[in-house]
Amino acid sequence: MSSTTAGAEGAPTPPARAKERPWMMRTYSGHSSAEASNELYRMNLAKGQTGLSIAFDLPTQTGYDPDSAMSKGEVGKVGVPVAHLGHMHTLLDQIPPDKMNTSMTINATAAWLLALYVANAEEQGIPSSELRGTTQNDIVKEYLSRGTYIFPPVPSRRLIVDMVAWCAQHAPLWNPMNVCSYHLQEAGATPEQEIAYSMATAIGVLDAVRNSGQVSPEQFTQVFGSISFFVNAGIRFVEEICKLRAMAEMWEIVYRYMKMSSSDAISLRLPPPPDVFTDHSFPTPPGGGGSGIDDDPSRGADVDDDDPRAHAMSVYDFLTWLQETLATAMLPGADRSA
Repeated sequence: MSSTTAGAEGAPTPPARAKERPWMMRTYSGHSSAEASNELYRMNLAKGQTGLSIAFDLPTQTGYDPDSAMSKGEVGKVGVPVAHLGHMHTLLDQIPPDKMNTSMTINATAAWLLALYVANAEEQGIPSSELRGTTQNDIVKEYLSRGTYIFPPVPSRRLIVDMVAWCAQHAPLWNPMNVCSYHLQEAGATPEQEIAYSMATAIGVLDAVRNSGQVSPEQFTQVFGSISFFVNAGIRFVEEICKLRAMAEMWEIVYRYMKMSSSDAISLRLPPPPDVFTDHSFPTPPGGGGSGIDDDPSRGADVDDDDPRAHAMSVYDFLTWLQETLATAMLPGADRSA
């Protein structure tokens, strides 16, 4: 991992991207059957595509076999059906897993699909520690936008947490969760709401991972750095740029109050925040309230007063406060010294 350099006021800034390393090029695709999709993947790779982005059909996304009565009319319609290891073998035939960076857009059944991907690789002698890729695995946003959830919210978050923890131990090069704000805007959220809810999701998952005890404090920086984001960029050009800048600022703040042991983690998934933000501390919520996302309210005694999790506040109130904070931060000439 490349080391970082210090920006203004000692804030971490990521190293310059290696000029010789090309951008990852992946086509979101999958259709009809594993065999037909494999043919498409190999054709695209032969023409210069440098990674895979697998689209799964709705039965696969919601945990139904292709021959289930509930799957009628949907098999292979919006993606490829994958229900067992044989399907995964066919889907990735002649595609070496240790040479590939694979994105799987899958949520409620992400743990199962990753297990099939790992099993396919291990049968070829490739350990999970060498696999690179991403599982979307943001089941929380399914309740707010897409609707392809299977289990209630708490068990769903447990699936995310367990998968994040497993990857930290066995697949450190894999990004176990892609926090999705994109779908929220598609479902009608404003840019402020989009970032507020996605940040709340990220904080909630990270807190749950830490509280689960499955990841050591030394590994938590790695976990933080493995979380990526899928962000919308609509036609409101200037507003969307401001949104991304505000998001970078907020993510650095989350990084700081979670007290990461290394500055590398902040540089992995987001561009560096502008220098104007480097001495900006987390604003205290109204009434001394906090995120209300932490599973253990007693943690408040061990964190700084300006850590929003140090107090009790409903998730709704926290999101309202965060939305207002972001809206203020996005205004031209906004005072960022508070």
